[in-house]
Amino acid sequence: MNQVIHNRLVRLAQGRRTASFDEIASLVVPDARGRASTSRVSKILNEISVYEHSRARPMLSALVLHRAVGAPGPEFFALARTLGRYSGEDERADRKFLDAEIESVWNQWRTG
Repeated sequence: MNQVIHNRLVRLAQGRRTASFDEIASLVVPDARGRASTSRVSKILNEISVYEHSRARPMLSALVLHRAVGAPGPEFFALARTLGRYSGEDERADRKFLDAEIESVWNQWRTG
């Protein structure tokens, strides 16, 4: 698991913030562009979410949003289905799940 990205996501959660995919990708590949970079970062985010799920915590990768759509990529929702966290099939259900998952992540990592 990529500890740098995991730690960054935890700090985001503690501050009740989200980040763009590009911001997180730049931690892995300073000039993150192209399909190979996207695939690499998506794999890291999935590994982090699987790790968190194995510890009965919400998916930290919910905090990583693509700027153009304001949501994670389809890989996030596919993984959530695989993990049994989500069964929705449309954009409205996706948004409702995402909002709840972000809130759960923030609550999980709240400080003070």
